[in-house]
Order: sequence, then structure tokens, then C-alpha cells
Amino acid sequence: MALKMPVKVKKFELNGDYAGFTFSARTNFSVGMAEEISSGEVSALIDAFTEIITKWNFVDVEGNPLGPPSDREAMRHVPLEMLNLMSTAITEEVTAVPKD
Repeated sequence: MALKMPVKVKKFELNGDYAGFTFSARTNFSVGMAEEISSGEVSALIDAFTEIITKWNFVDVEGNPLGPPSDREAMRHVPLEMLNLMSTAITEEVTAVPKD
């Protein structure tokens, strides 16, 4: 049987103005994805997030659900502040020293 890379997913909960919003993201994504996330380029961040965010409960300013996180157009409706919070949460998770 061939080896297959495991997919690790974690659920994140946002706080502050975005309390109640949650998203799930892969936490063992490739180094290439990490480069995109840390590049500082919003377009690269959106591209990476459409691949690593697996689920969310995000809505627009009128309360209508956004499309799935894999949809680039839906991702473009997320406030930049919220994208930055998501990026910080994911980065902190994947760079944390594992506990034995």
C-alpha cells in the first residue's frame, strides 16, 4: 500500500468583533502554501486560503451565508481585518512547538 500524506484540520474560533465566527483549516499544508500566506500579498493569501480553509460559518454584512471557502469570489467578500486574524491564528498554530 502506498503512503499518503495525512490531512490535519483544526477548527478555529475568532474573538472580538468577529466572535461567533468559526473556520476550519488544514494545519499541515505545504511550504509553498506557507510562502503564499506569509508573502504579505492579499491575492496570494486568498489563493492559499481557498485551498486550506475547509469550512466556515461566514456571512456577509446582511447576514447571508458566503459561498464555500474554496470559492475565490466568496473569499474576496471576507473583510481584510478578518483575513489577517485568520492568518495569524493559522500561523500561530503551525509554528507552535509540539507538546509531548
